Amino acid sequence: MQTRTLLLIIATTFLLAGCPPEPSPPKEEAPPVQETAAAEEATPPAQEVAATEEATPPAQEVAATEEATPPVQEVAATEEAAPLDFDLDDLEAVRELTDAERKEDADWITSHADRMELIEQLTTEDVKEREEVVEAKAKVDTAKAELDEAVEQILKKRAERKVKKLFEEKIAGKLKKDSKLTEQELKELLVKAAQGELTKEELKEVLTKKLGLSEEEVEEIAAEGRKQALLEKALEVITDEKLKKKLLEKFAKGELTEEELKKVLMEQGGLTEEEVEEIARQGEEKALLAKVLKETTTLTDEEIKEVLAEVQQIKQETEELRKQIAAATSAEEVQKLLEAAGGLTAEEIATIVKQKEEVLALEQNFLEETLAKIFSRLKRNRELGIDDAFCTNQKAALDNLLVRPSYFATDSSVIAEETRTRIDYDFGVLEAPLDEYLDEYLGVLLVQIEGNADIRGTNAYNKALTERRWTVPIRLLRSKYFSKRDLRGLSRGEECQLLGITGEVSKTWWKRNRRTDYIFKLR
Repeated sequence: MQTRTLLLIIATTFLLAGCPPEPSPPKEEAPPVQETAAAEEATPPAQEVAATEEATPPAQEVAATEEATPPVQEVAATEEAAPLDFDLDDLEAVRELTDAERKEDADWITSHADRMELIEQLTTEDVKEREEVVEAKAKVDTAKAELDEAVEQILKKRAERKVKKLFEEKIAGKLKKDSKLTEQELKELLVKAAQGELTKEELKEVLTKKLGLSEEEVEEIAAEGRKQALLEKALEVITDEKLKKKLLEKFAKGELTEEELKKVLMEQGGLTEEEVEEIARQGEEKALLAKVLKETTTLTDEEIKEVLAEVQQIKQETEELRKQIAAATSAEEVQKLLEAAGGLTAEEIATIVKQKEEVLALEQNFLEETLAKIFSRLKRNRELGIDDAFCTNQKAALDNLLVRPSYFATDSSVIAEETRTRIDYDFGVLEAPLDEYLDEYLGVLLVQIEGNADIRGTNAYNKALTERRWTVPIRLLRSKYFSKRDLRGLSRGEECQLLGITGEVSKTWWKRNRRTDYIFKLR
């Protein structure tokens, strides 16, 4: 007790004399890096970590370079002692700008206003120029339409000649005695079928009004024909043997529905809804025409099948020739196609070839002029520093007048055969203009392929979808027309929607936005 009292007196004396006891070591000072590493067993040695991350020096060396850094407590003391270069009471005050700063701001505002005014002025000029280009393209399209009509009429004559020959060989003299159709009427039906002009409604009228079938019977025949055609196509395109067997078993039991077959063709076969419906339509027409032959001729089921197969072959030849002539990029190519097809006179071939040559010459001139306008715009915009717009201004753009956009089904990146043919043609006819201006364009221009989606779905999903929508076209173009360095792909997602048209329904607007654009750019 006496000892404690003595110590208390000594401590009080020191405090009164202004000499406090020696302070204990600071507790908040961070330990050296090396000691920390030693204490934390779960952490790998700093030197080993550095070996895997080449840009980071070993922890020990870092510690060595930081020896001059004072302890944390001393740094804090130094900072506390430094005088403040601002008044805490003035934090909310707004500093008066200098004359130089005011001038800089005013110059920027004027520059921005001038830039926006320039862009608006150029956009107005570009829109007007596009209107002129659209008029020029309309002349090309009119010439193409006239060519298509001439081709159509000549190919129809070819189909008619082939069907009449078929009729004389396999049907003439085989009508039933009580047939309610004449040979001429039956021949006309087959000619229309080969020309692609025979409709379900016309066949229904023949079967009900002339041959005495009920509407229910006709609809049942048509429904079976649709399913039969869809099943045949499914067996052709799908590769899963188990699925094929399952479909055949269900069809035999009468359990297979049209909706199930359509789903298989779209999901397993990659066909579009429009393609599937066309297959079904052709199936019902074939079934109804077979019933007409069954009711009016003495042909066996096998003979009827053979006749319809030949009629279908003539129809397919006509459609294929029409597509090939339209897709041809030279008159010489058309000449070879027609001569190989046969069934045409020399005069008919010469008519088509001459008209195709005239159309291509008109189109080449349009393409050269439009490509020159695009190139001129690109150079102008680059010089003015205004070539960085995220979305292309579709009101003023010329690119889609040279190369048509590619369109897709909902949630799909599959390019239909028709779209593939269109891409092939558009870039095929561009080869000549590009070659003519090779020295000027080569190494300067590239084609930017931009995938787009409609506004439905999440942005992340649409981004991924539109990534696929430019990947497929770019592969097609690389295989035939461009090197890798001449192409660039971008996924726009749903960010670059086309403007709606007055009176346009949402479904149509969505369809126009499910597209891939082909935009010319400077490198």
